[in-house]
Amino acid sequence: MTGRRERGRARVRTATAVSHAISFVTWHSLVREGSLTSDEAADLMEAMVGAAAA
Repeated sequence: MTGRRERGRARVRTATAVSHAISFVTWHSLVREGSLTSDEAADLMEAMVGAAAA
């Protein structure tokens, strides 16, 4: 979160999204159970963090 400009609730949402995105359990679910490629999972998590910051 260092260097990000979000404030207030947007910052809370973004921090939560980043935490979720880097969780092993999330990646296991997306790649192993959800059959996404690592690139697809990364794109999805990038989109989620971007949406959280909006």
